[in-house]
Amino acid sequence: MSTDRSRALSLPFLACAFTLGFVASAAIAVPAASAAAAAPAAERVWIAAGKLHPMVVHFPIALLVVALIFECFRLRRGSYHPSPASVLCLLLGTMGAIAAAVLGWSSAESAGYGGTSAWLLNAHRWLGVATAG
Repeated sequence: MSTDRSRALSLPFLACAFTLGFVASAAIAVPAASAAAAAPAAERVWIAAGKLHPMVVHFPIALLVVALIFECFRLRRGSYHPSPASVLCLLLGTMGAIAAAVLGWSSAESAGYGGTSAWLLNAHRWLGVATAG
């Protein structure tokens, strides 16, 4: 029984490590010889990371919806303890939502939205931050 539990605990650990590794790799800037040369490299990485936002944003949404569905099934069964599957989906969905919010912030800054779409971007930005937070 302890081997089943260790396998169950290793899956969330691996998923967390993968998510953190993905976010860290998107945020690493190439070291430059001088501080003046480092700024454009960091800016290029920030802009490139923003282009990942459309790909990254959908998976956390799906995980959060699946967690909600699992919890609805749990409540229907009359259980008082959260489902391990819903806890895992909630944990991974939250971490993914944080990554998507950071990447979305980068995307918004680099895309140059303005005019009539600025208010929509502002609402989208803060709804994303509220979801991640």
